[in-house]
Amino acid sequence: MMYICMRVRPVHTFGGGSKAGDYTGTVFEWLPPALAARQEDLQLSSPPVSWYLVDNSDLQASSYGLGYRASKDLEDLVPSKAAVWGERVVGQHHGDGWIQVGDFFLPEELEGKRVLVAQDDQEPITPFRQKNVYRYMLQHVTKEPEIDLLFTGLLRLLSSVHQAQQTYLPRSMRSVGFYQEALVLLWHVLTLNSNFTKRVVERHDTNEFLLSLMYLLQQARASVHLIGLLHTASFVLLVLSSERAFAVRLNDPYVAKKVPLEIPAFHGNHADVFALSLYKVISESLPKTQNDALVEMLLTALCNVSPYVKCFCLESCLKLVSLVERLSRPSYLFRTPFTHHGLLFLVEMLNNIVQYQYEGNTMMVYAILRQAEAFSKMEKLSLADSKKAGEEGAEVRRGFEVTEEWLQSVKKKLPLHTLQCLIEYLNPQLEVMCVEQDVTDQAEVLRFLKSTTLVGILPVPHPIVIRTYQASGYTSMWFTSYMWGVIFTRSQRMPLYDWKKIRLVTINQ
Repeated sequence: MMYICMRVRPVHTFGGGSKAGDYTGTVFEWLPPALAARQEDLQLSSPPVSWYLVDNSDLQASSYGLGYRASKDLEDLVPSKAAVWGERVVGQHHGDGWIQVGDFFLPEELEGKRVLVAQDDQEPITPFRQKNVYRYMLQHVTKEPEIDLLFTGLLRLLSSVHQAQQTYLPRSMRSVGFYQEALVLLWHVLTLNSNFTKRVVERHDTNEFLLSLMYLLQQARASVHLIGLLHTASFVLLVLSSERAFAVRLNDPYVAKKVPLEIPAFHGNHADVFALSLYKVISESLPKTQNDALVEMLLTALCNVSPYVKCFCLESCLKLVSLVERLSRPSYLFRTPFTHHGLLFLVEMLNNIVQYQYEGNTMMVYAILRQAEAFSKMEKLSLADSKKAGEEGAEVRRGFEVTEEWLQSVKKKLPLHTLQCLIEYLNPQLEVMCVEQDVTDQAEVLRFLKSTTLVGILPVPHPIVIRTYQASGYTSMWFTSYMWGVIFTRSQRMPLYDWKKIRLVTINQ
């Protein structure tokens, strides 16, 4: 049984919205005595809570939504977090022009225009009716020993899946059956609790967790019924890749094959494990339109870590650069209005490597030079390529038509200038060297590239841009659907449900 909400397209990079997993209006009717007492205290001391519409009708802003503030200061914006225009949020009115939504604040007015409108027709709610009390307690775990205990426990549960496959004695160790739920719990605490995330990436060996996650990604890729696990693991990777400490630790050497991963043999670091594992998922997902959001998410994670990776091995370089040709094919690029996002992130990833880690990544530079024709074709894309793709029977999203204006906007966003400068400067020199010195050895080419400096040739390095998961009502709905699907399939041995009356999924044909 598939339990995926296929109509949902996660806006993990460019969107904004309510806090992840705010199950608005959902209440636990029974609470343990300690939590019930805590609830009564908060209800007595907190301002009234109401519904508010995030309204853009007066302001007419061109932004995606209204930015959250960390305090009651318009300049104190929370990066990459916004309430989407037209969304309803639950907040506490402080009587000073500010509405508190969870731990953040939204202004009632901007530039003299009202942007939050009270929804008086909605049923009033108490503070704890806007969120799950257990999630609230999890969000406020701040003691380091408690964080360590929670993370190591979840890691032990997730590691049991691959450890059960590597025992010498059959069935001497068994995998836990609830590893999907454990991964979702880890994802929730990573996105809810910034103290937890900071402690994990700075003090724990996240590479050990990465290997377990790559194994789960590999298992989910090969099983249709685990497609929800595939997306959940990708969400976790997106969150972790936005942390600098996680990306820097990927440079640690990968010496022992601790986890049975289906990747080529190589000599390198954990960044290579990361790249080769994601390449396999991306490569198999490209032909499937329903996986476009997954491809975009994984390429975003690769783009996030790329400025910090000192060296990719030969296998990783060839695999990653080969994606340039595949993602730039008209049959893929013009399939939907959004498929070009993956190509944008891939080109930006190569820019990051060239501008920030050139010395250790001469193999990646060599791979880019070998794909010079693919970059040239990208620059020359035209409407004729779109029509040709349509004539060849390429699958195109219904209602989407490629126009000259749209194509020029896409080409304008493609950061090709750095790579074009690289190719125009190095390719002629390599051709002359190969002809005059009769060079046929790849090692000679790599030595030449390593001894070459591009200072003054390439444009000024652009600022490092990190993109992370951005919660919205759509992603909350997706995770809710996924978890209920897992719960339902886990309960088939006992007659807890009349399955004929349960509708878990909406399939998008």
